[in-house]
Parts: sequence; C-alpha cells; structure tokens
Amino acid sequence: MLHSAHLYSLTGFFIFMLAIALWARRKVNSAEDFIIAGRQLSMPLLVGTLIATWFGAGSLSVSADTIFQQGLQMTALEPLGLGFCLIFAGCFYARRIWHLQALTLADIIRHKFGPLAEKLEVMINLAYLGWIATQLLALGHIIELVFGFDATTSILFVTLILTAYTLLGGIWSVTLTDIVQVSLLVIGLLILCINILDTLVGGAGSLSGMQTVLSDAQTTSGGLIPTENLEEFRYWLSLFILGSLGNIASQDLTQRILAAKTPTIAVRSCLVSGLIYLVIGSIPVIIGLAGRLLISDPVAQGIIPLLAENYLSPWLSVIFMLAMTAAITSSVDSAMLAPASIFSKNLLAYYFADKVSALTLTRLAVIAVACASAALAMTGTQAIDLLQSAYTLGLTPFVILTFALYQKQTYTLPAVLAMLLGLLLWFHHIVDLLMPGRLFALPFADIPLPLSVLGLTLTTYILVHLIMKWRGCQYYQSQH
Repeated sequence: MLHSAHLYSLTGFFIFMLAIALWARRKVNSAEDFIIAGRQLSMPLLVGTLIATWFGAGSLSVSADTIFQQGLQMTALEPLGLGFCLIFAGCFYARRIWHLQALTLADIIRHKFGPLAEKLEVMINLAYLGWIATQLLALGHIIELVFGFDATTSILFVTLILTAYTLLGGIWSVTLTDIVQVSLLVIGLLILCINILDTLVGGAGSLSGMQTVLSDAQTTSGGLIPTENLEEFRYWLSLFILGSLGNIASQDLTQRILAAKTPTIAVRSCLVSGLIYLVIGSIPVIIGLAGRLLISDPVAQGIIPLLAENYLSPWLSVIFMLAMTAAITSSVDSAMLAPASIFSKNLLAYYFADKVSALTLTRLAVIAVACASAALAMTGTQAIDLLQSAYTLGLTPFVILTFALYQKQTYTLPAVLAMLLGLLLWFHHIVDLLMPGRLFALPFADIPLPLSVLGLTLTTYILVHLIMKWRGCQYYQSQH
C-alpha cells in the first residue's frame, strides 16, 4: 500500500511537470523566448526560479552532512555564501548585466574581450556536466527504489523526463516547474524539521527542540566564524568566497537576470531571493545540528534521508520523497539549460547558424548536454567526483565579468591569460587528485584552492592590463 503511494505520487509528479511544460510551450517562438523567456519574467516568477535553482539537492545533502560532521562554521558555503551571492548580484551586477541585453554570459565576455575569451568561457561551462551527472545519479536512485528499474534504466528514465520538459518550454518550463518544485521542497523540509525537533524533546514541541539544538550548538559546534585559528579562518573564508563570488558569474544567474522584465525587477528579485534563501537555507542547518543529538555515528552520511526514515511516519515519508525529487529536478533542469544555451549561442551558431534555426540549435544542445551527462553518470561516481572539483572555475569568470561590467575600455590578453590560468590551476588540482605527488607542488599549496584561484587570476588580469596600458597598446573595440 505504501509502496503504491510512492509510485503513484511520483508518477503524478512527473506527469504534472510535463503538463506544465506543454502549457509553457505556447510561449516559445524564438531562441530568445527559449533562453531568457523573451525578457518577460515578473518578480514572483523570477524569485521562485532563483530560489529553486539555488536551493537544490546540494543544499539538502551537503549542507546537512557537513554541519552534522563539522559544526556551524560550515554554514560559510551553505546558506551564507550562496545567500550573499544573490544579494551581491542584486547590489552590484544585476542592473549592469540586464542593460547589456545579451542572451548568455559568454555574449557579455565576447562583447568586452573578444571571441577567444568567449570560447574559453564555453570550455569552463563543461563543468556543468559533472554537476548534472551527480544529480541524475541521485534521482535515478529514487526511481530505482520506487519503480524497481535497474540503475542504468533509472538514469535513462529521469534523463528522458527532464530533457523532455526542458525541450518543450526552455526557461519558461524551467521557471514554472521550479515554482512547484521549491514549494514541495520547503514543505517537505519543514515537516521533517518540525518532527525531528519535537521528537528531540520527547513531544514537548518544536520550539523547545529548537532551543535545545541552539544551546548544544553554542557549546559543541563553535561560532559561525572561526577567529582564533588562522588556518581555520582561511578555510572558512575560502568557503564563503566560493559560495558568494564563485556563483555570480554563472549562466544560471545571468540567464535569470536577463529574463527579467525590467532592471529593477532583476535587482529586487536577486535581493529578495538572497534574503529568503538565508532563511529557508537554515532549515538543513537546523536538521544537521539536531542530527548531532540523535545519531551516534559521527561520520554518518545522508543525514536528512536517515532522519526522515527514522522519524517520519510512513505517509509523511511520501511527501518527503516528493520533496527530495523536487530538490533534484529543480537543479537539473536549470543545469541542463544553462550550458546548452552557451554551447548553442556561442559555439555551434558559428558553424550551423545558416543551416539550423537558433531555437532548434539550442534544443539540440539541450539533448547533447543531457546525453553527455547521462553517459557520465553511468560511468560511476569517481569521474563525477573529480569533475565536481570544477566548482573553483566559477571564480575566474567572476573576475572577468566584474571588469567587463565596470571597465569602459578593455584588452583581450588580460582576460584570456586570467582564464587560462584558472583552467590550468583546476587541471593541476585534477591531476593531483588522480595521481597524488606526480606533479610539482605549487608554492602556495597550503592556501585553499578558491583563494589561490581568485588571488592569482585577479593579479594576472590587473598586471597584464597595466602593462598593456603602459605600453600604449590598442584597446579591444567591442563588437555589438
């Protein structure tokens, strides 16, 4: 009976998502509609899709697990870093990005630094494939348990469903389904959080449970920011920078800013989304802290599913299963569309624009991204874990985007060298993970990688720019 409830609810969820996508298809008549919703998103829609994109499966699993194992200081990434990312974007980036009237982040980079920098940005977006593959594995596991498919069939099934509704309506499908998904996610997390807090104090109420959790956190988890140990503070700072700055220059965020009806809507949506994210992003933190009091194994993994299994009634577990599914799908559809938009607009269009329409080319790119991600998911977790280290690549585009928006005159070479340096640092890190000790040690190896990437790419850009300006080199003339 309960298994049937899981089966029917999950089937209904996917059917409803496809129905929304079919309705959204009516709004798509061009590549601009498909990629940035024809610049017609209102503030409620924009806030909803921003929160859903940010508050995905990573917020559920990584945040709660790291808080459980390492304490409050791990909030530097989730929710503090990612929440402030949206706030910083609203304060300093959204209005300038919107006024450029581009379609992709790579368009902005090409406009200021030329086609070579544009192609390097396309390469950096390959990092999305590892992220998508990880989510396909997680969602495939749910399908495997509920429908009884084998692992490969489960991955192919979820890839087909997610690709289908992304293809139908593009950013319109993604945005409208995001609203449903983030609502289910928040409801599921609140149910779990309230039940855990109430159980923690023997049924005395969730408020009493909250007081118990916070009291324990103050004595055992340390403060939010480690100020007594320099090494711990550097690690905290690297996590905060990674979350707050490393995601500003992402196609996900740029795409949504460009989709806003007005620059004011873009700015306010980022600010409101960031503030809301800081609030709802604290729910996995509370769950992780409560887990420290309920679970004796200090290195346990998958804290949220483990707590849900032990402390939710069988019927509430159905709602929670839908919440987990919604968390993953809200991340995957955005992650599919983001690199596909860049690959089609900033790479494939140069070769096939006279043969295939821009809308068709973008849809084909979505299919290619989905197939590559599914193939990667089926190779196993080791390759995916290595690709996940590409998160640091977001810091290099952040440096480049900042200068693109705030510098009136730019050179191509500083941007290209800074981007190449960021790619090389990431490549060195990957090789070191695969073959420890085979490569020479970097002189700044004791500095966290995000700080190294940010510092070196920023220094490289500024120095090369100053040298070229001193030598009287000609500025790059932006092509509209």
